[in-house]
Amino acid sequence: LSYCETARGLLMMIAVPLWAALFPSPGGDPAVMRLYWGCVPAALAVFAVWRGGRAPRLAAAALLGCLVLSTGFLMDMGVFSAPLRLFRFPAHWIFPATALLVYLAVEGYANWRASRGVKLAALAFAAAELLAFNQQRLTAWTLPGFFTDVPALARPLIGTGGRIWHTGGFFKAAGQWTLNSEDDYLLERELLFPSFATAFDVREATSYQVLAFREHENRLGELERRKQDPHALERDGIALVVDAADDSRPLAKDNIRLQRGAIPDSTIRPEQGAAARIVSYASGKIVLDAQGPGRIRLLETFFPGWRATLDGRRTPLGKEDGYYPSVAIPEGSHRVEFFFLPASVLLGLAISLLALAATRLRFFDSSLNAPFR
Repeated sequence: LSYCETARGLLMMIAVPLWAALFPSPGGDPAVMRLYWGCVPAALAVFAVWRGGRAPRLAAAALLGCLVLSTGFLMDMGVFSAPLRLFRFPAHWIFPATALLVYLAVEGYANWRASRGVKLAALAFAAAELLAFNQQRLTAWTLPGFFTDVPALARPLIGTGGRIWHTGGFFKAAGQWTLNSEDDYLLERELLFPSFATAFDVREATSYQVLAFREHENRLGELERRKQDPHALERDGIALVVDAADDSRPLAKDNIRLQRGAIPDSTIRPEQGAAARIVSYASGKIVLDAQGPGRIRLLETFFPGWRATLDGRRTPLGKEDGYYPSVAIPEGSHRVEFFFLPASVLLGLAISLLALAATRLRFFDSSLNAPFR
């Protein structure tokens, strides 16, 4: 699926009232790509820029900048590519654009010299218009059982070390596909499209959509070159390959090719003479008993944040095949623990605690300085 807005699509979604009833989808996933602000909020935003001061005009400039970023235009040209990848998809820049639109609409409403009755009527019209557009009906995520009815492809992989891999041909065909109906969403779920697999506890080789590093991209490129080799797939724990029968055509039920492989028992691969037994397995933490000498390879993408201990002490974490976390096991029996604790989590926690402390301090200071009654 394409996750970049088009200039034509943006203009239609912003300028045409209730456009979803008049025109087809501009493409891609409606939950990500579709946008509707409504006539009243848009008019109030324009009024705020016209009658407001410097702040509304800066907000309007930022809003236009976010809309440009949502097209992926600057990233395609390589301009500030890394800093601009703030969101998973370029289309997600419409979220800060919408927040800025709300700010401008509030400013316009505050500066609008109209009677209370007229203002309330405008608010009622805006609410009715947004309800008429009804974004929720454009997706199937609210269908009963959508995230609880387990797809057939997922059932053999749940609770195993087997991973699902969607090939480059699959994504090429998916890029020509548009989600227009509930059946399209159901097909997306049945094929365990990246991120849907994780909803059903199935591990993915495509690294959860765009959270990828160069090593990961190189590894997927190697898999593409060797996808007909069952030994290569088995080494990477690939138990199911989802491919397009013809990647020049849009994705469809009759344009899918499945390749099944051996399903590994676990995500742990003892190598070079080592042996291992899993003691406990939880999200982000794996504890095992190992017998050395040798190495233990973890069938997980090596992201910054993976750490390991050997008998309770931190131990160096290597990259098997330049991609998988691995630990050297010395002679004898040892307790090994792999756990995922990225620095971003610690940084976010520290910022949250500092913000909470600052808020409490500000409140306490205000209470002390308040006049006694």
